[in-house]
Amino acid sequence: MSFKESQLPEDAINTKEIDSIYKFLAHIDWNEPFMQGLVIFHVLAMVTILRTRKRVWIQGFLFTVLLVSISLTERANEWLATNFKLYAKLQYFDSQGMFISLTYSAPVLVNCVIILINWFFISGDMLVKVKRKQIEVEAKKGESKKEK
Repeated sequence: MSFKESQLPEDAINTKEIDSIYKFLAHIDWNEPFMQGLVIFHVLAMVTILRTRKRVWIQGFLFTVLLVSISLTERANEWLATNFKLYAKLQYFDSQGMFISLTYSAPVLVNCVIILINWFFISGDMLVKVKRKQIEVEAKKGESKKEK
């Protein structure tokens, strides 16, 4: 996807001029309702993940939905770039997908990593419980053999 020179606003920033994530994020108008909604989405997703940390099925569903949404960002980027006037004052969506990657995909991936870390902890706890139960069963078997 590429844009014609006439489609770009006068104050458009060339992506080659941006050499850090901070500079890129500093050029975003965070007062736009669209951007505020995106931030609220990420906060709510994080809170939901943290609150459901003991419910593996819910987290599995969230994990799947989040990863599927990331796989759809290329198509979303094209549609959002074409129709940006419906929801934003400025055209943020570039042809390389830097904007959607930094503002949507990266935070969603962080949430997915948090889910994975939680699964590692849950797996570790389950392993300890199973091993304790196994030791208890073996101890009972040993006691019953001694009694005979």
